[in-house]
Amino acid sequence: WRLSSPENRLAPGDVAIHMTTIALLIALLAPPQTDVQLLGVTPEKTQVRAGETFNVTIQLSVSPGFHTYPLKEQAGTEHTKFLFDKQTALVVGAVKEPSTQHRKDQFSDYDYVEGVAEWVLRVQVPEETPAGDLTVTGKVDGQVCNDAGCFPVDIPFSFKLSVQDAPA
Repeated sequence: WRLSSPENRLAPGDVAIHMTTIALLIALLAPPQTDVQLLGVTPEKTQVRAGETFNVTIQLSVSPGFHTYPLKEQAGTEHTKFLFDKQTALVVGAVKEPSTQHRKDQFSDYDYVEGVAEWVLRVQVPEETPAGDLTVTGKVDGQVCNDAGCFPVDIPFSFKLSVQDAPA
């Protein structure tokens, strides 16, 4: 098939039809828009010392009709996780989770979170962290689900800290 021969040339309308077909295929193959949004990652303080413990609040918004899961592992669900990159890892202790709802039927038995949800992580700056500016990076990992299925959540986040000289 050669475009250079007159019988094989595309008419102007042919290109529009092909582009429309391609756009439709992309829309059908892409997962539906789940609108899980990271509303904020907020440390209770930005000036800390190595070894110091403080709270970090992570707030997510899940679109109506969708839900996500708490931190605890449950059969058949991908629980929510907050993963800090190794280079800027904070040590996570206790976590205050948002209120959950419960669903139990012949197929499932699980807790879930809807709407705007807030997790408060008790974190510690590692003792060996040098003084200076520190950009903490990580991601929210898990899944959101609706009646049609479940979709992965992988939302990066970052926030800045200023690590002071003397340890806590």
